[in-house]
Amino acid sequence: MSKTCDVNRLTTIYVLKDPRFDTIRYVGKTVKSLDHRLTQHISDSIRKPGRYVSKWIKSLTRINLRPLITQIDVCSWGESQEREILQIRRFKEQGTRLTNLTVGGEGNLGNKHSETQKRKFRETIKAKSRPVYQYMLTGELVMEYKSIMDVVEEGFRSNNVHQCCKGRKKSHNGFVWSFDKVDSKPYNRLPVSNRKLRKVDAYNLNNEYLNTYNSFEEAATATKVHDSNIHKVISGKYKQTGGYIFRLHGN
Repeated sequence: MSKTCDVNRLTTIYVLKDPRFDTIRYVGKTVKSLDHRLTQHISDSIRKPGRYVSKWIKSLTRINLRPLITQIDVCSWGESQEREILQIRRFKEQGTRLTNLTVGGEGNLGNKHSETQKRKFRETIKAKSRPVYQYMLTGELVMEYKSIMDVVEEGFRSNNVHQCCKGRKKSHNGFVWSFDKVDSKPYNRLPVSNRKLRKVDAYNLNNEYLNTYNSFEEAATATKVHDSNIHKVISGKYKQTGGYIFRLHGN
């Protein structure tokens, strides 16, 4: 297999869960099927019993249980090291008790990275852990994110956002992105912690007022639209969703 083919090979980022509590205990990546990777983990728990993840898996197999394996992301092998590290960082920041003893990114398909590649990779990871600010093309602040991982969860592409923040691209998906916060008039800025508690106005596609809902959740239930899509309409990423236009009440 050529080096180019290796780098572009489809890779799955996955988690192992404790079947008793449905809690995430491990984050990994694989180019094989999830069933094959789970079998490898169980085999490794016997061949490499000293590893923390092996001890956890062994504690399950002793009582005739197996970890649950679930896909959380799909990307190319070339992107997988970065994606795995960001997922591990995200779960640990949330207080998840992972059995991963490293930051992730290990493993290869027979290709060794040069010191220059390793340095650039470390710089990219560091950059993507910084706060990110989303602006309208006219300069109004839309949203402040803790990291690019939070931006990705809203449906934007991490690499394109990073390129904008580094000044290599002007915009992505109709927005300007920056690591730096500049003084501007906030535009529908909704902190992630309380945005779903704000009142929301719903309109039809003819821009005719329909109703006001006390929260994102109430609007989602009434209109049968996912609340994340409601946020994307309000933030300007989508023009409409499910046949509705949404705006923050009072704006």
